[in-house]
Amino acid sequence: MKKYFLTIFLTAGVSFAHAQTFDFPLISSNQQLIEEAVSDGFFILHRSYQLKDSKKSNPEYYNWGDANYFGETFTLGIKTLDGYLIDDAAVHPWLYDAKFDEYRENSKYEPVISESEYKGLNDKPFAEFPNVDAKPQLVGDGQFYYVTDSVFGGNGFQIDKTGGVKKGWIVWVTASDSLLNNIELLIIRSEQEFTGGKIAYPVKSPVTDKHVVGGIFVKPEVSAIGHVVFRLSGLMSSLDGQWQIIRILQSTEDKTVKKTEAKKGLTPAKKQKK
Repeated sequence: MKKYFLTIFLTAGVSFAHAQTFDFPLISSNQQLIEEAVSDGFFILHRSYQLKDSKKSNPEYYNWGDANYFGETFTLGIKTLDGYLIDDAAVHPWLYDAKFDEYRENSKYEPVISESEYKGLNDKPFAEFPNVDAKPQLVGDGQFYYVTDSVFGGNGFQIDKTGGVKKGWIVWVTASDSLLNNIELLIIRSEQEFTGGKIAYPVKSPVTDKHVVGGIFVKPEVSAIGHVVFRLSGLMSSLDGQWQIIRILQSTEDKTVKKTEAKKGLTPAKKQKK
């Protein structure tokens, strides 16, 4: 069984004397090297939900219009050694759906996840996402959740929660649209000092005409001769147009929800989706 620790084995013409960190100038070949090392650490999570009529003994479920769901989200997931990290929009897709606002205060309707599926950045098609009942733990600024799970078989990033100066790379994930089609990675050199319990650190937005999905901040370290490990030091989050590196630390922040006007109504679902 393949053991995936997001490592690179360097050969032919690359040597290290006693370096503790991987620190070379950013050139196109390095970008390609990093992309190949980290791209399999991402996945796309598609989640849809329905509204459940909680007042009935035999509940009825509702979709939106002709769709087989009320709402849906496509979000970026990050694999780790013993689980994965996902966005709040994957855990609570209704909180980011304007259609749900008019039902938000109505106790009759309860939003429930109706379908979960995932794929690699360039894989087709989606596959059913297992163990959807795993309990997420809030981390960072309240935008992300960590789930302890063996779904990826221990193949993922090792999380770095330490402070201090981090010399590494921001790996931006971009797509042609909000459905996360035509994914591309942008690799940009970055240095950041993590201090105390501070969680968020502003960074410049990437220069691209594509939709920026998110990204990660990774710190490479030489763990042995020819053996480089990329440690996951932060997640990229946008707040009011400002991108930030978010440290992966436990959070107790409550989520706030913006309200907008909904324009259509409910459509009874033919059956509940498991």
